[in-house]
Amino acid sequence: MIICSAIKLENGTVVIGFRHHHCIQNYVAATGEQGIPIPHVQGFMTDGGMFLDRADGMVYAYAHDQVLRKSGNQNSKELFSEDLWIGSEQEKKPRRLKKEEV
Repeated sequence: MIICSAIKLENGTVVIGFRHHHCIQNYVAATGEQGIPIPHVQGFMTDGGMFLDRADGMVYAYAHDQVLRKSGNQNSKELFSEDLWIGSEQEKKPRRLKKEEV
């Protein structure tokens, strides 16, 4: 199960947060840097500690019935945190979309 957003740095360090901007905020708070280093890869962490980039995250989230809706471009092959968690109340108690709603 995908449990949070994550950013993987070139050196292999993975920074986690609820959404990707939280990852950046966590990195800045921990390091005192102005931002997150480039290059980096945005993605997600699973409950098994596996990092998935946005494309692999989409495949994984669909396979594990975690996609609540498709945000943005409906043809996108990349996962966004908004596809998994929609707003603060729903983030606490997500519901599964019916196939006709996706």
